[in-house]
Amino acid sequence: MKTAEATRFLVEVTQIDVSKLIKAGQPTNVADLGHVAGLAYELCRFAQASRWHCDRLIRNAMHDPEVMNYEIGPVRQLIKSIADREDYRFKLVEGSEIRIFAPRLRPEPYVPLPFVFWSPRSFAQALVITATIYLGHSRDVALIRRCRETDCGKLFVAVRRSRLYCSHECASAASQRAYQQRQRIKEKRS
Repeated sequence: MKTAEATRFLVEVTQIDVSKLIKAGQPTNVADLGHVAGLAYELCRFAQASRWHCDRLIRNAMHDPEVMNYEIGPVRQLIKSIADREDYRFKLVEGSEIRIFAPRLRPEPYVPLPFVFWSPRSFAQALVITATIYLGHSRDVALIRRCRETDCGKLFVAVRRSRLYCSHECASAASQRAYQQRQRIKEKRS
């Protein structure tokens, strides 16, 4: 996954409401982030987790979608911390390890990460560490923002550094509110 794609994927994942995920049947597309199995598959693909981890995550999440909140929670907090420009700490689980795949250590631009983080008890840990690696190599990480519109606060990846709002609607609402405020001040002075 390219770093810009990884950054956008991580921000998108943090916005998912697991209570609204579809549990029935199979997703129409393996990358369907609106289906429990599709989200689990994409998270495992991102973290380069084994098929065993993926099958286990899908099974557990199909039974109880709240499992996804547990797994995504630390990544959600990581992205929020970046958007709010706050420090973030994540305690590693004992028994975790880094596994390096030497054949992947090539100077080609878009090969999978040459390593994975493995933990016998924490898939969330693999997600956070992999996300940290991708975000650490991405220029787009500085573009992760929280919408400044009062009623929104959504996390998003800005198209350019000067963008403060997640959408045209939020920018218009903020502009309208600022205009109305200026008009009230002007009326008071008159």
